[in-house]
Amino acid sequence: MCRARMRPRLCPLCGTPGRFLPDSSADAYVEYYRCDTCHAVWCYDRSTPDKRPNSITLPRSENVEADSEGGEEIPGR
Repeated sequence: MCRARMRPRLCPLCGTPGRFLPDSSADAYVEYYRCDTCHAVWCYDRSTPDKRPNSITLPRSENVEADSEGGEEIPGR
């Protein structure tokens, strides 16, 4: 199905329509999306696009809280 005709992919955390990430999705088995409101990133498996999305990252505010509480180390920091 043409991406322009697909329903918008809503952020699983805040419900805002997500932005498709074409470069990250180009050679992947999944389609990546990013929320410009809460900065969450998630993906949908191309073979089962109607299935629930997989969360990839937490919004920045949750990463900062987890880091300041001495929780698990956040990759890339």
